[in-house]
Amino acid sequence: MKSKTQMAFMLILLNTLVLPFIIGYILISYIKSLEDKKCACSSDIRRKYVKFYGYFLILFSLFTLVINLIFRQVSNIKIQNIFRIISFSINILAAYLIFSYSKILQDSTCECSLSWRRTFMNFYGYLLSIIFSLISFILIITFIYHISLGDDIIINKIKV
Repeated sequence: MKSKTQMAFMLILLNTLVLPFIIGYILISYIKSLEDKKCACSSDIRRKYVKFYGYFLILFSLFTLVINLIFRQVSNIKIQNIFRIISFSINILAAYLIFSYSKILQDSTCECSLSWRRTFMNFYGYLLSIIFSLISFILIITFIYHISLGDDIIINKIKV
């Protein structure tokens, strides 16, 4: 039993800290390398937002971990919902920004943006777009399904 608890803790730690740190570091270091090279083809307003998103990933993962440790004993659904709404909104915006910015870099003939991190950013933009499109689609279908059944109890639970 103890090993299953430790395995669950390690998976939670991986999901909430390690992956966002790695992704955030890759995005920040790539954007900083473009800024240091003074890469002309990368100078777009989205470059700044992609870098801020990397910082957001790191800080939000730390903040989420601290909040989960503090409120682990107390089931505070309103705080969890606020975090979900903030995270969902920023990640949808980031999916668009990362995807469109990586397309700008790929379509340009500029050599200074060539890096494995550009390819990573491109695939990460695709992944975010697919995941959040599916989540949005599933939420819409769920609302339509429950509204068509007239099941107000489920809708009120989702609303909270």
